[in-house]
Amino acid sequence: MDWLMAWPSLAKLAAVLAVMLLLVRLKVNIGWALCFGAILCGLWFGQQLLGRNPDGRPGMAESVWTTVTTPKYIVLVCMIMLILVLNHTLQQSGQIERIVASFFQVCRRPRTTLVFFPALLGLLPMPGGALFSAPMVETAGGPMGLGNRDKTLINYWFRHIWEYSWPLYPGLILAASMSGYTVGTICLYQFPLLVVVVAAGYLLFIRGLTVPAEAGPGARGGARKGAVAAFLRQVAPIWLVILLYILLRVAYHVAPLGLPADSVLRHWLEALPIVVAIVLTILYTWATNVMGLRAIARVFWQKDMLDNLVIALGIIVFAGVLAGSGAAESVAGEFKAYAVPIWLVAMVLPFAVGAISGITMNMVALTYPVILSALEAQGLQDGAMGYLVLAFACGYGGILLTPIHICMVQSNHYFKLNATATLPRLIAPVACLMGAGVLLFLLYTRVFPLLGRGPGPSVFASGM
Repeated sequence: MDWLMAWPSLAKLAAVLAVMLLLVRLKVNIGWALCFGAILCGLWFGQQLLGRNPDGRPGMAESVWTTVTTPKYIVLVCMIMLILVLNHTLQQSGQIERIVASFFQVCRRPRTTLVFFPALLGLLPMPGGALFSAPMVETAGGPMGLGNRDKTLINYWFRHIWEYSWPLYPGLILAASMSGYTVGTICLYQFPLLVVVVAAGYLLFIRGLTVPAEAGPGARGGARKGAVAAFLRQVAPIWLVILLYILLRVAYHVAPLGLPADSVLRHWLEALPIVVAIVLTILYTWATNVMGLRAIARVFWQKDMLDNLVIALGIIVFAGVLAGSGAAESVAGEFKAYAVPIWLVAMVLPFAVGAISGITMNMVALTYPVILSALEAQGLQDGAMGYLVLAFACGYGGILLTPIHICMVQSNHYFKLNATATLPRLIAPVACLMGAGVLLFLLYTRVFPLLGRGPGPSVFASGM
């Protein structure tokens, strides 16, 4: 077995990632795959299961415990579960259907509706959410004579415009937890990606559509009196979360806390605004929908609640072992020794993992530790933002192109297309996305390097 232990760190970690991705392809929950990968990684990098290593490194159990008790990771688990509770609440109460009905009273223009509903429901980070907007796109696209391929592309593309810069998405929350940036900061720096994908979607999928005369009458009908107010009431759970989050963040920064920067209580208070915002929104939604205890219980009694809890815990286990074993630092050291440019790693590794897994959290969890540690090894951690924006753009490009992305699978199934029918027309807009990532990387690291300055080393590189 000595020959296995003598493998280069990069080869070891690549093999661990390959095993985990194979397990995911075999339909093993990514959380369990991460746990298995963590054990394999720890053992392969010489980490003991219990106790401390002779060289002073913590064992796997201690590494995991250190991560589990870190405020930012506890908040991460809470947020993932709370977002699911909010999503299930809107579904169980029928509020999603009321949102759709109220919007039809505001605007009946086919082209606007084609884009609006996938984008609106994209604000809710529910797995496979494209299936919810597909019937709406079908309804709006019918009078326009759109083919199934056009409907699928519009539904799929505009469903995913927010994930670069909307603070409710777990992938962004995880990226913030790993990098040390706040969720708001990441959303701000990645906002240009959102602008680019909206523009690319409009130019490539919407602009050339023709609206037949018979599709016009409904479109030209004005909104009924009070329709806008009714729509805003129905969509309140979406805008209320972000409004409460902003107010709580402002209150946190304005309040004279007088706590030292390294205070545990300060870390908790800094991490809690988004959690409190979601909790208050959930309570508001329960109250306005007059949901009884039995209906609320059904919200929690869903299979994906347990699945996502396992995923969240798997991320924590893998993060802890990756930090405690020194695997990420070892790989980063090899990148430095082999003179592999970090920008190349930030492009290729996330794209490959995103294309293989089709899930944003997988892409972030499996690639950000390596990128952040490589930046730490070369003393570039303070300018990490440019590399992270590049990594996210390329990783999400892979996610959008993979035929195993659940939203692509569901959209193709709903509109009766084969698995690869839309891929040729996705290449151009994905290229725009990745090109925007490259331009932002150059902007944040070369043209205006002060823009990309960050708060310091990653939690992985600093051993948490």
